[in-house]
Amino acid sequence: MSCRNGKTVFCRKWWAQLTWLDAATLVVGVLFVVVLVKALPFSIRINTTESLPLGLYIQDHRKSPAVGDLVIVAAPSPVEYQDPTVRALLARNRDLLKPVGAMEGAYLSTVGVYVYTCPHSNFPDRDCSLLGVGSPTDSKGRPLHLWNFNRTRIPSGYAYVGSLRSHPRALDSRYLGLVPIDKSQGTTYPWLTE
Repeated sequence: MSCRNGKTVFCRKWWAQLTWLDAATLVVGVLFVVVLVKALPFSIRINTTESLPLGLYIQDHRKSPAVGDLVIVAAPSPVEYQDPTVRALLARNRDLLKPVGAMEGAYLSTVGVYVYTCPHSNFPDRDCSLLGVGSPTDSKGRPLHLWNFNRTRIPSGYAYVGSLRSHPRALDSRYLGLVPIDKSQGTTYPWLTE
C-alpha cells in the first residue's frame, strides 16, 4: 500500500483501502484459524511455578494419563481446606501441572513426613513405594500440614498428584489430598522448558 512520499509503509488508515472482498477474506481467514486451533487435539500451556521446570508444555488430549505422566488438574477450591497456608496458596492457582503418583485402586498411607503407595492395604511391606516427603513449611516459612492418608484407597475419578521428583514444597497431594482427574483431559509434555 502506498503512503506519503511514495514509500510503502503501514498506514494508519490501511483498513480504508480494503475492498469488501479483502475484508471478507480477512474475516474468513481469522475464523478458520480460530476453528482450527480449537479443533486441534493439543493445547499449549505455560508453567510459571517452581514445582516443575519453567516454560511451555504441550497438553495432548488424545492420551489418557497414567502413573508417571504429567497432567494439568484444576486447583481445588480454597474454601475446602482448614489449613490457612494451603488456602493462601490455592487462592493464586487456577490449574496445577503435576506428575501422577498413583491412580484408582492404589492405597496410600502417611507415615511421619513420608507418603507411600501400595497395591494393597497392608502397610508397610516391600510392595509399597515412597511417593513423597513432606516439608514443614512453605517458601515463606508458613507451616504446611501433610494430608493424613490412612490406608486410603483411591476411588474412581481421583488421583494422587506429585512424586519424589517434585519440588519439596510443591502444592500437591501431600498437602491437598486426592484431586479429581478426568482421564479425557490428556497428558502433558515439556516442550520449551529451562
